[in-house]
Amino acid sequence: VGAIVVLTTPPTPRHGRRGRRVAAVTLLIVPAVAKAASEMLDHSLPQPRVGRRSRPTGHPVFPSGHALGVAAVAFATGYVIVREELAPRSIVTPAAALAPVVVGLGRLVREKHLASDTVGGWLAGASIAAALAGAYELALGR
Repeated sequence: VGAIVVLTTPPTPRHGRRGRRVAAVTLLIVPAVAKAASEMLDHSLPQPRVGRRSRPTGHPVFPSGHALGVAAVAFATGYVIVREELAPRSIVTPAAALAPVVVGLGRLVREKHLASDTVGGWLAGASIAAALAGAYELALGR
């Protein structure tokens, strides 16, 4: 949805059409990168034993893939939207921060993850968003 909004909004003189295309590509690849990173971390990190929960103990839990994915998408989308001047930072920042918190807390309440799993997901997602924000800036030559 974010990529469609970016592409259909008239470009500003400062960013131009190229900026809009780079922004759209960035927003399109964020979910795929987050999913790939989540799967890679599930297979490469040792998984902790978790107490009472509804999934088998062998199921990967660290970091939380839900928290990772939502954080990566929300933070990267928020960054691009602010940089492309599509919405004010005062609105985008709280919205981008709220989505991962709601999803992460939901995983804790449902006892799918420990707090460390959720925080690990948020940090991994923020790292992915930062890397893609850097790639976005490099692609624009900033």
